[in-house]
Amino acid sequence: MSGPPPARRLVSLGAVRGLPVVGRADGVYVGKLDDVLISVEGLVAIGYTVRAPGFWGGRRGIEVAAMERLGRDFVIVRDADAAEPAGDARGKLDDRLWISEWLGARCITRRGAEVGKLVDVLLEGDGTALRVLVLDGGRVLVPGRRCEVGRDSVVVEELDVPLKPADAADTAGWWREVEALLPAV
Repeated sequence: MSGPPPARRLVSLGAVRGLPVVGRADGVYVGKLDDVLISVEGLVAIGYTVRAPGFWGGRRGIEVAAMERLGRDFVIVRDADAAEPAGDARGKLDDRLWISEWLGARCITRRGAEVGKLVDVLLEGDGTALRVLVLDGGRVLVPGRRCEVGRDSVVVEELDVPLKPADAADTAGWWREVEALLPAV
């Protein structure tokens, strides 16, 4: 018997930033999720940074292949050894960007009208790709659909769907509208 496909799980970076990161294989606390490095071209995650505990902890890097789940209460990685010292140098990269440095980027139409500023992003639940841009103007954008992403701005043909109002009764209907815009996985 086949049922409906499983619901797609997208996670707000704003909701998971600062969550504890734990190794699944060894149960070791790695630190707190800090940032995501993405490829500008395909908006795929390349890696994550974690703030390690303690005075000498510093920043640690985790490749996306070691990321297993962005959860509600924890971020799960393969094991604690997946986090390697990354230092604090985070220079400008031609084809990649840190999400934390991208938040606040202007979103404009092709004719130059200001739509809003980028305030959050929604990632796949396994942490592999960025799927939705959330703007302060109460809109969500799906990159790749009438939308071009650059280091300093987001340029759109038209807006996709309004951001779900907090008091909306039909949450499922709104979510189906957003899911219909997303590329298949």
